[in-house]
Amino acid sequence: MGRRSSEAMVLVPAGEFSMGIPQDVVCLEYGDDAFARSHPESPVYLSAFYIDRYPVTNADYYEFVLDMDWRPPAPCGPITRGDVWWDPLTRKYPEGTEDLPVVYVSWHDACVYCEWAGKRLPTEAEWEKAARGTDGRRFPWGNEWNAAYVHEIPVTRRFRGARGSLAPVTALPEGESPYGCRQMLGNVGEWCQDWYSESYRLRRRYRNPKGPKHGEEKVERGFLLYPHVAYREQCLKPWLVAPWVGFRCARDAR
Repeated sequence: MGRRSSEAMVLVPAGEFSMGIPQDVVCLEYGDDAFARSHPESPVYLSAFYIDRYPVTNADYYEFVLDMDWRPPAPCGPITRGDVWWDPLTRKYPEGTEDLPVVYVSWHDACVYCEWAGKRLPTEAEWEKAARGTDGRRFPWGNEWNAAYVHEIPVTRRFRGARGSLAPVTALPEGESPYGCRQMLGNVGEWCQDWYSESYRLRRRYRNPKGPKHGEEKVERGFLLYPHVAYREQCLKPWLVAPWVGFRCARDAR
């Protein structure tokens, strides 16, 4: 695929959308507090922006690694997935994985890639609007859950392990968002620009919000822990890498 995945961007028009999960929506499987940090649902206005249709792939990232003489993705700590290890000598992804989303990339690495590509990471609000549109839907494709529309990587509770293979970024077109963004729920989570804060929803600005000015962890959205695209308890230290976290780029509409 090469850089086609990062060059294929979709326009998300300016306007208001419903961000968050209504107070009366609970997650019966994991308890009433599973969506606590995703409440309340609020109107948010965003200026127009572009966002990648697909997550950044191994092939995309390889071009960046070569051009910038950058370090290749590498596992850190006990949580690993062998099918996405890059060769430290050739600095290349495993054969046959060029169209898989790149993982083991820190937030800092993702920011450098975005700058190299003339883009940036999406804000949390931009990511959510691109994923669900303006009608407050629960999933990118609508309000009815359909497991055939997502690629779920089995995990134990609270990310204690990750198993299984990733899916190509072009797979599962039925699960596209209203703007044509693919795999915004499942497969991998995605870095966002914002610092994470539990109280962000209660004190955020309602026009082009960008989250807190400071923090300890960066927002990660879209990994399938709870079945709702607006779920927002996912966060990670910006220097950490994980086998379930990738990213896609955005840029302002001019």
